[in-house]
Amino acid sequence: MNNTRPVIPTVHTVLVIDDIPANFDVAVEHLEARGYRVVIAQDGEEGFQRAVFVQPDLILLDVMLPGQDGFEICRRLKADAKTSGIPVIFMTALSEENDKLAGFKAGGIDYVTKPLCISEVIARVDTHIKLHSMQKQQLTVVKMHT
Repeated sequence: MNNTRPVIPTVHTVLVIDDIPANFDVAVEHLEARGYRVVIAQDGEEGFQRAVFVQPDLILLDVMLPGQDGFEICRRLKADAKTSGIPVIFMTALSEENDKLAGFKAGGIDYVTKPLCISEVIARVDTHIKLHSMQKQQLTVVKMHT
């Protein structure tokens, strides 16, 4: 008699916030091919609302958005208890050092520049999803023992 339960694969969700569909079409195609569930938002407010509702495992966030820019959206996400733990990777054409620093100060964990190298984006998403999953597991273990 085998008492081991089957391993059920976890489907991770990535929220992509970008106002230009052509910018994220290739990324979405590659993320879905790797088994990620992808949710799209085309402006910051829609992205913030979807993040609260969907609770994605990771957010790919453009900086240059209509209305509030990506830095402001990231600050809002980090200030909200429902979304503060979701990792945010900025993806933008802004490549100056001060732009990157602004992204990290806003709460981003990584920063990739456009035009996107899709293999780099996928590698960073995979890495940060794994790290985030391990952090969540550690928190669960700690809570169980307290």
